[in-house]
Amino acid sequence: DGDPVTTRITSTEVSLRLDEPNHLTDGVHAPEPVTVVALREGVWDIGDGRRLEVATVAGLSAANGFVRVDFSSAFASAPVVVAQVQTANGSDWTIARLDEVTATGFELRLQNEEAVGRTDTEQVVGWLALEAGAFDWGGLAAQAFTTPRSVDEERSADDETGHVDERAAGLAFETEGLLTGDLFI
Repeated sequence: DGDPVTTRITSTEVSLRLDEPNHLTDGVHAPEPVTVVALREGVWDIGDGRRLEVATVAGLSAANGFVRVDFSSAFASAPVVVAQVQTANGSDWTIARLDEVTATGFELRLQNEEAVGRTDTEQVVGWLALEAGAFDWGGLAAQAFTTPRSVDEERSADDETGHVDERAAGLAFETEGLLTGDLFI
């Protein structure tokens, strides 16, 4: 489907739904594959000395603007950070945005659909931070990556799609499986 979409977690049992921006009112979206990675909060050693940090930020709304999130301890260099809204409070299309990712932390904000503007509906955002690159995670080939700078914004308020170039981050696995790690000390 050519329309933008994000996933919304709708319960503590990881029930997901695809959520299109409000201005796309046809109520229909083509089926999309969705991958779920469930991680326990904490700082983990996932093998080969690679550190994974997983946490949440509660009480965040688009009205807050960017807020600073610090890692429990610094990475050797700026890691890949992936964030996802983990609640479905309110009906507005909401995504998590990151900025200023450094070895010590990052800036996080929620963004609603442009036509809606900044609302004060609070959400919980989960995030993970991991050193960039390809690696073996307990027998699963994986890669943490950041894309080159590029992005178009949605058109809920107007037809203009110009936007400051930004990067997207992701975590890719060659196949499905069980991820393991030891508490990082």
